[in-house]
Amino acid sequence: MEPDSDDEWTEMLKEDAQPAGSLDTMLAPEFTTEENLAYCLAPSEGNHPLGLFQDKYSEELAFPTLFCGQPRNENNVKVHYSEICKWELRHKDRRFAKCVPNIFFKAKKLQINQIQQKVTLSLRKKKLEGKTLTAKDFKDIQRVQEILSLDEGFRVFRTLRGSPPYWENSKKELFAMIRQLGIPTWFMSFSAAETRWLHLLRILGRTLQNKELTDSEILNMSWQEKSDLIQSDPVTCSRHFDYSVRRLISDVMQSSYHPVGDIIDYFYRVEFQQRGSPHIHMLAWIKDAPQYGTDTNEQVVSFVDKYVTCNKPPSSVNNSVQLQSHSHAKTCRKKRQGVCRFGFPLPPMPRTVILTPASDSNEGNGNESLPALYKRIKEYLDGLKLADDVTTTFEEMLHILDMTEDQYMHAIRWSLTADKLFLKRSPSEIRVNAYSKPLLETWKANMDIQYVLDPYACAMYIVSYISKGQRGMSNLMQRATKEARDGNHDIKQRVRHIGNKFLNHVELSAQEAVYLVLQMSLRKATRQFVFINTSPPEDRTVLLKPLKVIQDLPDDSTDVECMGLIKKYAARPKILENDCLADFAAWFDVSTSKSKSIGTQDADEIESEDEPLIEESATDRGNECSIESSNEHATCYTVGALTFKKRNKAKIIRYVRFNEGKDPEKYYREQLMLFVRSMEM
Repeated sequence: MEPDSDDEWTEMLKEDAQPAGSLDTMLAPEFTTEENLAYCLAPSEGNHPLGLFQDKYSEELAFPTLFCGQPRNENNVKVHYSEICKWELRHKDRRFAKCVPNIFFKAKKLQINQIQQKVTLSLRKKKLEGKTLTAKDFKDIQRVQEILSLDEGFRVFRTLRGSPPYWENSKKELFAMIRQLGIPTWFMSFSAAETRWLHLLRILGRTLQNKELTDSEILNMSWQEKSDLIQSDPVTCSRHFDYSVRRLISDVMQSSYHPVGDIIDYFYRVEFQQRGSPHIHMLAWIKDAPQYGTDTNEQVVSFVDKYVTCNKPPSSVNNSVQLQSHSHAKTCRKKRQGVCRFGFPLPPMPRTVILTPASDSNEGNGNESLPALYKRIKEYLDGLKLADDVTTTFEEMLHILDMTEDQYMHAIRWSLTADKLFLKRSPSEIRVNAYSKPLLETWKANMDIQYVLDPYACAMYIVSYISKGQRGMSNLMQRATKEARDGNHDIKQRVRHIGNKFLNHVELSAQEAVYLVLQMSLRKATRQFVFINTSPPEDRTVLLKPLKVIQDLPDDSTDVECMGLIKKYAARPKILENDCLADFAAWFDVSTSKSKSIGTQDADEIESEDEPLIEESATDRGNECSIESSNEHATCYTVGALTFKKRNKAKIIRYVRFNEGKDPEKYYREQLMLFVRSMEM
């Protein structure tokens, strides 16, 4: 019997269903949508409005209770606004950290500054199209306007953290990791349990109330009292979660104890549940882990059983864990039907097994088909509810269902659409998330861990999380790009138009704003990434040197471009002449003493913005370069102003990836460019 309403479906307690963190969000809608509620005043009619960075004391005037009518102290050394923001939010005086509107103000102001920088950078990009430009071409202002006409649309914002192009770029980097490192072993999720983390509440008590709370005092606090503490200081909560994640990975997961195996690489993304507290989704590559389809099923099962279980956690751990046992909520009800989108309750199993989809639905118990058997199983499991007091064994369950183990397995297989691993599970554990005992005891909050059977499905699953909440924003920015191109605007105005669309429509929670202001990682990987622009020379985007630098050059000078990756490869020392471009890009960092004065530090970054918008497949490995180096080189070389330093761990390389069938000439040219050594490109 399917529930008729969300209230009947929901099993979570009111405290668990309601987030304890700050629920404040920032959203700046179009002003025209509320024009009937607006009062039009014109005390400064005829004047030009000032931007946030031009209005020197805008923040002090907007928040008089924080600044007490006084301007910020002037520094003898110029300090960037972002550093001032970090200092104020981290200061022991918690006025700024407790003021959520001021956190939003800082986040918005920093985003505006980043968009202004993108406007400036976009004016230095150009596709040469086979032409040779000289310094003389840039000494005529009208000529400069004609030259600088590269329109990249919304992709110019791919380094603007939290924007749709940013997450699109992260998706491509994840696909590149899977292609080059192979199939990841584990997919893991870790959530926050702020109201149950005694150490966090103790820190908040010390920070906000100047009081050392004991464990008994914290345990006797009401949920509302804990929630008030958490909501009062989103900065401390965000920093604590970020610190806890980093320590969990470095001190526990990557320790010699190896609670889930020897982690050699990982990738994770931070997500904010219900626009509130953060949690992470993580992929981990384990050394010498068996792979499904390559190793035997028995080896895979033995490996999983070694690290993962779904036994009910001991009471000493479960008291600190909020939702290790799944309770249905409104958000998990699938398409208004009585089906949980996470698959709970999960079927009991006498042992850990890997099942494949059944091909015949007619095989069953006598005249009863597999769909009928599966329906009987599902109705029985749904009737167990949370299974808190269930003591039935697997064999007793089969007796109640009146079916053999073979029939039970066939019925479960009939419900599958892809191969799936099922953990050993008793009827009392049908709602328990899989977990690692050492990690659960250390993290003391809800976690989930799954062995990766299908790399493509796993990649699409985590990519769906990466782009979650950004789909509508992506469409909006695409429409803004079209509007900007259709209008009579120059490049500078187009970039501003697209940036304003993003600023005025993105919803930001308090803890997200803290992550942005304090520049904490929204995504992290053990590998760095490099994009190699394998397009023909006439199709490549180059970054021009700043106009001030170009105007000081002789008129006939052609040295107007910043040095990008390909030029650095051509200038490599003779001892590296046998290295192909792919190996060079993966294994060497190149720096120049002149980078700060001429802006070459931006050249490699903007090369990826020349990449076409194509759909990538995580499983299409193609001719990826090996990340293992067989060359025995010293660690550092200097050639003129360039310093070549070899890395201890290779970068993940990305490139255009031309289609062999659609564009064979460019495809084979790309392969030669990447994997055949050359001194010219």
